[in-house]
Amino acid sequence: MSSEVPFFELEDAQSVLRDVLAFIETCEDANASPTSVQLSNRDRDKKKRARNYSPDYERSRREKKKAERDALRCQVDQYTTQLELLRTQKTTQRDESKWGWVHAATQEEEKRQKAEDLNHQLRGLLVQQFNVAQTFKNLLTQEAGFATLVQSVLSSCPPCSSPTKLSTFSTFSSITSHLKGLFGQLCDSSDYVFDSTSIFFDANSLVCAANLKYQDPISGPCIELLSSTPLPCNMENAASMLWEMMLAKEVFGPNSGCYTIKVGFFCCEFMNLRVAYTSCFDKVKQQTESSAEWGYSVRFNGPEASGAVDGVTLMEKFDKAGQTLIVWTSMMVESDGNPYFTSQGWVSVKKLPSNPDGEAFVRICSRLAGLHLGVRCDGDKVDVPVARKHQFMAKSRQEHVQLKILERAELQKSVL
Repeated sequence: MSSEVPFFELEDAQSVLRDVLAFIETCEDANASPTSVQLSNRDRDKKKRARNYSPDYERSRREKKKAERDALRCQVDQYTTQLELLRTQKTTQRDESKWGWVHAATQEEEKRQKAEDLNHQLRGLLVQQFNVAQTFKNLLTQEAGFATLVQSVLSSCPPCSSPTKLSTFSTFSSITSHLKGLFGQLCDSSDYVFDSTSIFFDANSLVCAANLKYQDPISGPCIELLSSTPLPCNMENAASMLWEMMLAKEVFGPNSGCYTIKVGFFCCEFMNLRVAYTSCFDKVKQQTESSAEWGYSVRFNGPEASGAVDGVTLMEKFDKAGQTLIVWTSMMVESDGNPYFTSQGWVSVKKLPSNPDGEAFVRICSRLAGLHLGVRCDGDKVDVPVARKHQFMAKSRQEHVQLKILERAELQKSVL
């Protein structure tokens, strides 16, 4: 009896324990909210559904999520960069606002200084211009002759406004009368010729040029030869030397260049022909200390031209204060009296400004026209190819004349 009592008590205790545990579980289920139960059920449902997604869908979903993360990272980087730029600009603006007025003031001061310097220079130029204008005004008021010369040079209008039209010439007398009528105009044009040519401005330069002029106000269409030569002797000796060379036909004439055949005075020089002549002789020759006059006839036969011409040359020397001027003019006519060749020339000898007592310089200008040169004497037509050829040949001959003048001046210097 005593052994059965503990057994029953143990069984009763176990049953009570089971009842208590069951009661506790019941209470916990009762206290749980319906929402939490539903959420837990949903989570379980989602997990169940997730297990049912296809692999392609899962892969695309992961790629989409990755792209979104990358985009977010890029935006973060951009915002970070913009933030740094804003911070830098803010710092720069703070510095500029602090020192910007100093830079602006410095720039304005530099501009003002430059403007003052420029204004000072302009005032100086105005004063110089006023002084020059006043000087010219005084000179023009005092010297009427100088005023006339200045006006003629500035207006580029020579004393002979247009070349004289040529007619026919049957005798030496008619040719001579025509040339003497032109001689005064040529003498008056000497200042214009030398003052209006730029290569004559520098007395110390050794220059030579040849130009083809389609309409010269003095000579009409022509070939123009220009040269300027400084000489190592004084003006008096240079003028005497050049006058002797002109009379000896060494400046203009058959002795002025290198020729295989020499014909009458001025024939080879101006006609520029290599011909075999049948006769060449002077018919009239008059000469004084300061003037010369020749009349001559030439008959020639060659590949470039043939025929006979009569010609006259006038030349005169003028001694002025500080200058010696030699002027010449020449004309050749055919047997029918029509002009075949014309020429005019000026030779000026002056003291060299850098050494007026010991040195001089000579300027030479000549103008040639002729049918065989491509430039008609009595018209305005120019055969350009022919004229260009004779232009270059004449320039070469003029350079030879320059060399001869220099050599003769050196000889005079060595003798003295």
